[in-house]
Amino acid sequence: VATAEQKIWSSGPAQVQRRLTSDGTQQEVRDVGSMGEAFFEMYQQHVAGASRIHLVGHSLGSQMVARLLEHLLEEKNQHMLPQRVKAEAGAAIEQVVSSAVLKNPLSDSNDELRFHTAYYVLSPDFIKLAFGPRDVQVLTDRHSYARYAYFGSFSGPDCGSKAKAASEAGKQERIVGMADRTDAEVRQMMTSERHWVQVDGCDSWDP
Repeated sequence: VATAEQKIWSSGPAQVQRRLTSDGTQQEVRDVGSMGEAFFEMYQQHVAGASRIHLVGHSLGSQMVARLLEHLLEEKNQHMLPQRVKAEAGAAIEQVVSSAVLKNPLSDSNDELRFHTAYYVLSPDFIKLAFGPRDVQVLTDRHSYARYAYFGSFSGPDCGSKAKAASEAGKQERIVGMADRTDAEVRQMMTSERHWVQVDGCDSWDP
């Protein structure tokens, strides 16, 4: 993991990185920039001009997104910034956790970050613990679940009716998916001293 992170944030010693070739073998490549820089260049070429940009990263992919945003902020080009990071005061950032994979002494998890994001804790209890060696795979599956839950939380056919029912019931929270919240809602959630923990629907893949 540390080696993969190094590829995202820096070029490495003597600007050498180990890459996989098309035939699956490993090769040392010299005088190359970081993966974060490559991501930034691709973003400039193919994404920056889009009318709506919503960046999502999972696991190490989240660090790729973070490095891209750092590049964009360094550029100070507001036109290139995605809507959810339009300015320091207007940033709208969510963080979703669905496993205990980072709760170990060797983890470099940034616990302070959750106090500056809209922070969700999902409980995929439907992925059952095996209480044995197979729990390694169970932990992996729970870790992967966050991305499926997030993409699955975009509006479905019944989300509008759920939101309307919640409003009529006088509830403050919209019963819609995480990804479907507006930027304004996410920013408001970021200012709260609380975070959100899943308590219902834990026996289903759809939170």
